Amino acid sequence: MQITLIIVTVIVAFVVGGPAYLRLRSRQTWSCAMPTIKRIIPSLLLAAVGMLAPGQVLADRLPSPEERSSIETFLRDAGFQQWGKIELNEDDDFWDVEDAYASDGSKYDLKLNLETLTIIKG
Repeated sequence: MQITLIIVTVIVAFVVGGPAYLRLRSRQTWSCAMPTIKRIIPSLLLAAVGMLAPGQVLADRLPSPEERSSIETFLRDAGFQQWGKIELNEDDDFWDVEDAYASDGSKYDLKLNLETLTIIKG
């Protein structure tokens, strides 16, 4: 995420003021700071949006009622008696099932294939 912020900041700096924007200004322009501040504010706003956006994009989602029904049917058929949270990991395209308890009492954190609902990791 820090790399994304650095890249966004550099891109904004070039778009707003070109390569000269990244250099320090001479003493003669220090007396009039307002134009510089006006050019920095859009960069700061874009950087702030860049920091917030990845968190929203990477968020996992809960299954729809139909998806939940299919996943729970598969888990029961596979011998699991109870389980915790079920989420879709959209980055890697798999269902994440937390705290799934098998019939022997063993606890697993499962990863299920998105299409076939087979166990990838358990």
